[in-house]
Amino acid sequence: MKRRSILGIAAACLGPVGQVTMAQTLPSRPLKVLVAWPAGGLIDVVTRAMTDKLGTMWPQSVMVENKPGAYGLIGTEQVMQSAPDGHTWLIATMGTPMSASLYKRKWIAADEFAGVAILGRSALLAVVPASLPANTLGEFIALARSQPGKFNYLNPSLGSATHLNTELIKLSQRISMTSVMYNGQPPGVIDLVSGQLHFAMIAPQVAGPHIKSGKLRALAVAFPSRLKDYPDVPTMAEAGYADASVVAAYSVLVPKRTPRDVIARFNADINTALADAEVKRRIEAAGAIAAGPSTPEQVDAFMRSETQRWDRFFREVPIDLT
Repeated sequence: MKRRSILGIAAACLGPVGQVTMAQTLPSRPLKVLVAWPAGGLIDVVTRAMTDKLGTMWPQSVMVENKPGAYGLIGTEQVMQSAPDGHTWLIATMGTPMSASLYKRKWIAADEFAGVAILGRSALLAVVPASLPANTLGEFIALARSQPGKFNYLNPSLGSATHLNTELIKLSQRISMTSVMYNGQPPGVIDLVSGQLHFAMIAPQVAGPHIKSGKLRALAVAFPSRLKDYPDVPTMAEAGYADASVVAAYSVLVPKRTPRDVIARFNADINTALADAEVKRRIEAAGAIAAGPSTPEQVDAFMRSETQRWDRFFREVPIDLT
């Protein structure tokens, strides 16, 4: 039996009035936000932009803890096992809802966590070396189809948006490319610029300097709209590949049994923090876009739909993590 928190027992005893009062005074002690990835990365920067603002709104401190390892599973499972009182948050990535199908876990994230709010989304640019004779994504796909197995692509992490965007292109267009693993995007860009790699879906802030220098060519962007810094680069949908587009989203989750009034209170505060101009600036500078107001129900629906989407995908595209 899972241990009930003192806060949860007290809320049950106090009834609706007591729960409302308790929600209004949250957090009642320092709150921990767990990022299951290394410090300094995009997810970490987006998280800290939000938590720094929350720290000015609350009398209690907000602590960000980085807990990388095992594709984010170590940190995820730590939050899953924490008390459902709202004082431990998980920053979910697109890998969170695919844990059961990709990482062969016995649990399903949508069943173990409750959504609180959406933090933001980040875009990826489809790029090729300037030496490659392809000026559009369609031209690159035609080139790869005409030479099966010749081309390779940058893969900074299994299950990442970079990885899965490319795999969706391969699957939907029936082309063959080889995944080449790197420890993050920047090391792989060196080989991409030199022509040893032929394709990548990477963050604009990583690709930007090389696009401006003319060493890389941007073909499309995986995002709902064009990017202001690349107004001539079409979206994946505009290029005709909407079904092959993955937009990385970041959300706040808490253990499933967290009281709904507690979730609602934190949802309101996160939405307020994300509306702050300085928070938006910091998130945009990191290469992402802060989300507009969201509801816990939207996060829950997203987690369920993504779980189903990736379960279907990995049945067609088995990936060996060993």
